[in-house]
Amino acid sequence: MKTLTKLAAALVCSTAIAGCATSPSVPDYTATGEDTARLRIALNKGAVPPTAAGDGMNVFLHTTSDCTAPQVLGAVYTLDQNAEQDEKRRSRGKAGELDMPLGEYDRLEVDELLIDAGKDKSMAVQFAVLLGGPFGAFTRCNIALEQTFEAGKDYEIQGRFDTTTSCSAVVNELVEGSDGWTRKEINRVNSRRNPLSQACFVQY
Repeated sequence: MKTLTKLAAALVCSTAIAGCATSPSVPDYTATGEDTARLRIALNKGAVPPTAAGDGMNVFLHTTSDCTAPQVLGAVYTLDQNAEQDEKRRSRGKAGELDMPLGEYDRLEVDELLIDAGKDKSMAVQFAVLLGGPFGAFTRCNIALEQTFEAGKDYEIQGRFDTTTSCSAVVNELVEGSDGWTRKEINRVNSRRNPLSQACFVQY
């Protein structure tokens, strides 16, 4: 599992919640074909309650129609306290593993990977507030997302809490032009218009 998944499990079990159980294992995604696109999973700092330690986002790829075989595309988070003292959060511009363009993120806030090209990839975008907030530890907000990825192109999924109870995600294509690299928005979803089915919810 990715860093956030491990962190989430540890923090949930450290809170005063009765009956804490071991979370099911969800495997990381690995591209298997020759035709791939590059994908960045990124979390923008949003409306995190001031009492919280940060927020987190997991993106899962569902490979079956009944959502029984999810794979982790990315797990990212922000930390609101002591960020200046954390050396991992000082590096910007080359935060991702693939060194994709327009990478102005802290290293904890971004994952980059190769994804098999194809139409209508079914994904779940799940958010959590770390350590508290007005709705309790690990308040979740969930979005359903379908996206086509073309081989050889660069994409970015940017997610954020818009309020403490609503979230959204934007899909950008990263395009190189005469003036350099730019973001071209190709999809936008939110938790109210695109809620994630309970059947596809991944308990991490």
